[in-house]
Amino acid sequence: MKKYLFSLFVFGYLILFPSISFAYLDPGTTSLVLQILGAVFISSMFFIKSIFRKVTGFCKKFTGKLKKEDSI
Repeated sequence: MKKYLFSLFVFGYLILFPSISFAYLDPGTTSLVLQILGAVFISSMFFIKSIFRKVTGFCKKFTGKLKKEDSI
């Protein structure tokens, strides 16, 4: 438990009091980060949509509302 608290303290200290860094982020980096965030958002929406359709199709089997064109 002491190791956990110590590592949590060290991590918090490093996050709250960062040292000076002379780094440069060009505009291309921002564009790349935005593209990655957009791709993650859109792919997660498609994933959620496919899971939702599978669950609703599975539920329709038990309620008897499954039509021939609704089959998976």
